[in-house]
Formats: sequence, C-alpha cells, structure tokens
Amino acid sequence: MPASRYARCLALVMALLVPAASTRAAAPAAPAAPSAQASVLYHNYCSVCHGDKGDGKSRATGSLSTVPRDFTSEASRRELSRERIALAITHGRPGTAMVGWKTQLSDTDINRLAEYVHTTFVTGATPPASGPISGTRAH
Repeated sequence: MPASRYARCLALVMALLVPAASTRAAAPAAPAAPSAQASVLYHNYCSVCHGDKGDGKSRATGSLSTVPRDFTSEASRRELSRERIALAITHGRPGTAMVGWKTQLSDTDINRLAEYVHTTFVTGATPPASGPISGTRAH
C-alpha cells in the first residue's frame, strides 16, 4: 500500500472514530441507583423527625407533640410491613406530627422510600456502621 493511500485510510479511520468517542463522552450520566435515590429521599423528608438512624431520635423530637416512630424497635419489626409504611408516607398518621406526602412525592418515590425504611431500619438488612477505632488497632 503506497504511503499516501495509507495516510488517507488512517485519516478516514480517525475521522470516524473521534466523533464517536466525543459522542460517548457527552452522554448524560446514568441515573442514581434506586437505593441511593431512596436514601436521599429519607434524608430530605424523614430524618428530620425519625433521625438518621431511623430510631426516632432527632433534633426535632423534643418539639413534636408525639414521639416519632422508632423503626429499629421490636414493635416496628412486628407491626410494620412495607405496605403499611407506604400508607403512612402517603396519607400520614392522624393524631401525630406525621403528615402525608402524596402531594409532594410520586407513587414511585413513596414505594422506594417505604422499601428503604423497611429494609434499612425495620429488618436491619444493611450492615450497621462500624464502631469507633479502639485506639490500639486501626485496621
């Protein structure tokens, strides 16, 4: 193959590949995983009352008329299903500070949030955070 023909072929291949690579680089980022989205929803809508650990201990607890539900308790393990949690998120709980979120959250977000609360706190399926470093062993 003559050098000029080789150079033209190489230029053609490069011309075809470079736009494809730049198109891939410009593609939008993949949406966050449902569990990550649910974690953000919990932080934004629930943790102010139920606490970051789902134990009902938060800065707002003292100012509420009723104590928020402790999702980590034995009573919650016995009483709360994912469906019951979804109903409480949707419609609220009469006689408590728990308001319904059906006008602010989509059905998909409510179901994600209910699954997150049930899995993370009620059944405790996620591993707990590790304790403090002992001082004698860091690893």
